[in-house]
Amino acid sequence: METFSTRFVDTFRRFKTNKFSNIGKLLLRFGISANIMTIVSLVFGVSAAYFLFTKHFLFVLFVLLHLVADGLDGVIARISKPTLFGKYFDRITDDLVTFI
Repeated sequence: METFSTRFVDTFRRFKTNKFSNIGKLLLRFGISANIMTIVSLVFGVSAAYFLFTKHFLFVLFVLLHLVADGLDGVIARISKPTLFGKYFDRITDDLVTFI
């Protein structure tokens, strides 16, 4: 039985893929893979944690950049061929940023 939250997540994922697919295609054309975007997301996430208690504007900026980069890595992976390594790499980096 499909729950409301499952339907919501699936709907949002399709919306994100549709809206960001052109950006994902452009990034792929420049040679930026999903794994590279995951690294960028990790750097933004760690930077956000660094500025958490000192510079609130930079904290918010890096959190937003982290969220966008994290969303784009999934879009790029769905446009190109997703890999098992990429799936685990994305999960580990997301958990690491959450932990930090």
